[in-house]
Amino acid sequence: MNELEVKILKIDKDAMIAKVESFWAQKIFDDTIVADFYKNADGKKLRFRKYGAENILTYKEKIQTETLMENLEYEVVIDDYETFEKMLVALWFVKYGHSSKHRTVYKLGNIVFDFDKYENIPWFVEVESDNEQDLVKWVALLGYTMNDTHTLTESQVKKHYGVE
Repeated sequence: MNELEVKILKIDKDAMIAKVESFWAQKIFDDTIVADFYKNADGKKLRFRKYGAENILTYKEKIQTETLMENLEYEVVIDDYETFEKMLVALWFVKYGHSSKHRTVYKLGNIVFDFDKYENIPWFVEVESDNEQDLVKWVALLGYTMNDTHTLTESQVKKHYGVE
């Protein structure tokens, strides 16, 4: 599945959530996400995270443009986090990172709004879609232009704020 996303940094979370709710978006998640990051000798990377009651393994292949972050993304739900972590290591994957954040997610059709908060970083929102036209439209409906958005990865957001 291809995913297109942009980030809008340093938002007024409550005001933006009120706006998203005024469009009848549905809150589908509000909890802490814990993620571990793995890579192998070939440079292939996996993200394994606890997302509410689910353990989700994700492989992303970046197809980044100047204005959008596009990823080819595959996800699978794993029953046993600890056992699967051991399998990753047995398959020559090495853990290279760990993170934790609070995430509140709203969904409206093919648009997902991920409101994220890391420690010592202001709230920001990721706007995600499966097509560029809808992504641009919803960024505008939030009161922004594409020039206000970023395609930073998690590590780049942390670096942007001097948190590593």
